[in-house]
Amino acid sequence: MKCWNRLKLFLGALFVILLYIPSLEARGRSVAVVEMLDGEFFSLNSKKRTSLKKLDRVHSNSLLEGGPIGRLLLRFRDGSWLRLFGNSRLILKREDSPEGSNPYFLREWRLLSGSLVTGMAGGQQQLTLKTPNSFEVKIDEGLLGVTRRPDGIFISLSSGEARVRNGLSSVTLNPGEWLNKVGSRDLLNLKVLPMLNLLDVEVTREENGKGNPNVVRPDVKNPTETTELQKKSGFEIAGSAEQQHGFSCCPDSDTESQRSSHNQVV
Repeated sequence: MKCWNRLKLFLGALFVILLYIPSLEARGRSVAVVEMLDGEFFSLNSKKRTSLKKLDRVHSNSLLEGGPIGRLLLRFRDGSWLRLFGNSRLILKREDSPEGSNPYFLREWRLLSGSLVTGMAGGQQQLTLKTPNSFEVKIDEGLLGVTRRPDGIFISLSSGEARVRNGLSSVTLNPGEWLNKVGSRDLLNLKVLPMLNLLDVEVTREENGKGNPNVVRPDVKNPTETTELQKKSGFEIAGSAEQQHGFSCCPDSDTESQRSSHNQVV
């Protein structure tokens, strides 16, 4: 009788474990922590929608959705970071930890809509970023900005090297280059542009009589030309999703809050 009771307990426990494993796989492991949050951002996994809060853990295979004025900063286990902006939707599709002969964090993300900026330390991770319209960006280190809009994809690279391909062609972006409003059938090598450095341009402020109307950049003859070029390119500030949405350039990895949040990730 006692053996039968023990067998029933064992089978019951095994049944609970088998029920739990599929939900665990669907949710994925904890890969990042919420370091900063403005507005609303939600995490969707296993058919559950959760409103994110500061220091919450974010899991692989999660869909992140931002509200209209949402801004989110995630810190990953290797110290790299990700910023997402309002009305953005991103799937953290996969993350494999370093193991055996693989010394890298292997990441795959899918940007469904909106804008992101990510900063990665060299030699620690390999990121593949995809979009539904056949775009793929691969980067190992550097500072990358990507925006997906109905009229095309915008990709900017401030540092590092990024390999970009669509359904027709491929190109390697170097620091200071960006792709402006490109489609899945565009020849990417014909779309590469230099990013405007607005710090090189001193714009005249007529309302108070201050400023120097002379322009430092030799390839731009007047400030109005710079402004018009920005409008034509589709960015108010060329190629920088961070500056568009009011974030500073890079998170300071030495702050105490970031160190504590980094330790939260399992």
